[in-house]
Amino acid sequence: MLYSLNHPDSEVASFTFMQFGRGGFDAIDLERFCLFNRQQKEAVIAYLGFFKSHEIEGDEQDNRDYQNNLNYVIKLWEELILNETSVPL
Repeated sequence: MLYSLNHPDSEVASFTFMQFGRGGFDAIDLERFCLFNRQQKEAVIAYLGFFKSHEIEGDEQDNRDYQNNLNYVIKLWEELILNETSVPL
């Protein structure tokens, strides 16, 4: 995570970002993410929040879609903390 924060345009950042649910959660993701403790989940939310200030290549619509998806994923992680068990898929 630290490397990708220092190199947000790297493949490492892209891979790490995608692994935290860029497209939403499936059952396998929930199995993995439910093992995270509260502090780890909060760290993921902070990590994802860092990317809110990052623009992607593309036009304004691409960046709006990126921001909307990012907000959605952050909300899923927040619900993981609240529910401590599962998030609606």
